[in-house]
Amino acid sequence: MRIKKKGIFLITSFILIAFLYSCGKVDDTLSPKTNIIDIELGSLIEEKGSGISNLNLTETGYKKVQNDDPIVEYNKKSGNYIFIRNNRHYFYSKGKEKKLEENNYENLHLSDDGKYLGYMVYDNIYTLKVLNIEDNKQVNINSKVSISGKFFDFIGENTLIYYGISEKKENGIFSYNLETGKEELIYKIDSGYLEFFKSYKDEIIFLQRVNEDEKLLKSLKLKDKSVETLSSNIDLLSDVLKSENNYYILGSTKNDKNSLYILSDGELDRVVYDFPEKIEMKSGLSINKSGEILFMGSNTGEKNLDVYSYSKDNGINLLTENSGKYNFIKIN
Repeated sequence: MRIKKKGIFLITSFILIAFLYSCGKVDDTLSPKTNIIDIELGSLIEEKGSGISNLNLTETGYKKVQNDDPIVEYNKKSGNYIFIRNNRHYFYSKGKEKKLEENNYENLHLSDDGKYLGYMVYDNIYTLKVLNIEDNKQVNINSKVSISGKFFDFIGENTLIYYGISEKKENGIFSYNLETGKEELIYKIDSGYLEFFKSYKDEIIFLQRVNEDEKLLKSLKLKDKSVETLSSNIDLLSDVLKSENNYYILGSTKNDKNSLYILSDGELDRVVYDFPEKIEMKSGLSINKSGEILFMGSNTGEKNLDVYSYSKDNGINLLTENSGKYNFIKIN
């Protein structure tokens, strides 16, 4: 694989992980929520002074959403979402909002249909928990795998995927069907470990460190369990998105610095050079409804960030009117 250069154009200070002091359950209080929201791909949270606002990405730019609670994740299919109020996580479903009370939890994810909320609870070891937020009931997870706390996600509507080690000492990626309770090793790792892990539709994208000198970016298709090596040139991977069969990579290669790269037909190209001068790695990537890739960056010496879009047809464009403290809302 070769790298071709073209001369074209986590998270800020938001605290999205609340450590709650409770008995480890979901609050049974179901409060009516009349402020139903609808936000688009690419929307943001903005911290300004002592306040935090949700900004919806519209055809004419970012517009403030009439909702006082910062939204962490939003599911467009169901309208369900996770938000923060008074440093505690809540979730909204079917016209009701509920408070999640747990000890030391992190890595919240919604399933593709917004029905399930998954998260990791840490008490000397990580434990995966799943809640059906539509009927407010915990789902029993009978797993035989010690899961890496940050490497789990949903794929589809009722399947969990995660990286860990089984009781049989098998190191790899596993799937778990929430309806049948079936746990399955879908990719065995014979050498090395994972440094990055993310689901996309029916695909799992991961960066595997094979040995001290070799890292491989791979794609695993859940349907047939086929594995494809996408690149051997990625050194650091902060985030990845897929649009129109192209992989957009926020990271660095072996011979280049942190930037936005496009992987297309086996060819890896850097697409951002000096506009902006600095790419913010912790902010990750987003995408708008036109399929353009969104990222954050700044010029040298500036603390605040701007949001930019990139597409093959339109190059790089500035989306925000003012620099600020921004965070992408996760939307699925």
